[in-house]
Amino acid sequence: MTAPDIRGLKPLLGPTSDPFWPWLVALGAAALLGGLWAWRRAQRLPAPPRSAPPSPRRSDYEEALLGLAELAGFEVFDPPAVRRLHFELSERLRTWVEACFGVNATDLTTEEIVVRLAAVRSLPRARTEELANLLQAADGVKFAAEPASEAACRARVASAIAFVEATRGEALEAAA
Repeated sequence: MTAPDIRGLKPLLGPTSDPFWPWLVALGAAALLGGLWAWRRAQRLPAPPRSAPPSPRRSDYEEALLGLAELAGFEVFDPPAVRRLHFELSERLRTWVEACFGVNATDLTTEEIVVRLAAVRSLPRARTEELANLLQAADGVKFAAEPASEAACRARVASAIAFVEATRGEALEAAA
């Protein structure tokens, strides 16, 4: 017989933590309700105002001159500003050459541009050399950190503007 103070084995209990699936259901329901609320709110918002009609596209010539005119007012107080000016100058000249003479100037080196422009019959050799000098000077400042005074920067921008103005007629002949 058993003693009165000894009891039998207790039944096994399951895990004491709550299952996580009710939390997942609650999270999914909250996400669904949030999405519906956002959708309804978007439906009630007024339509955005119509934008003004696009302005007529400027010619490549106008774009080049406006871009270079911006550079004429560029402040060059420190070497990073001088370098940035020469990057912009080179990019705008290359874009002009690409648009007008069909030479992929934005992806080519200065030497490759000169070789390709030599094949353009409507462009005089003096103009090609002028462009080569401008791009080589810009490359020196951009990549070799050559110093450039404010007067030199202004002169290069003026030369670039003169090049664009001088080659406008030659570009029209090349396109014809």
